[in-house]
Amino acid sequence: MIITFQEPLNVSVQVGDLAWYLPITQQGVTGNTYDTSNMDNAFLIGEIDQVTTFSISVTNVINPPLAGFFIMFSKNDE
Repeated sequence: MIITFQEPLNVSVQVGDLAWYLPITQQGVTGNTYDTSNMDNAFLIGEIDQVTTFSISVTNVINPPLAGFFIMFSKNDE
């Protein structure tokens, strides 16, 4: 799965990092709202295996995100 972004990715994103998403909790006229109060609200997409300026690739997708979901990453501590 390739996930493409409108803006350049954070320079800290690397192959081996974990991609996560937060589902939309409310859609509004000025934008979407996401519940960032607890990491339990985040769903693991999988391990990032390719990074470009505007995209990431995850081969072994655990939870596929839908369009408009908030995508974030974390360092893999394994």
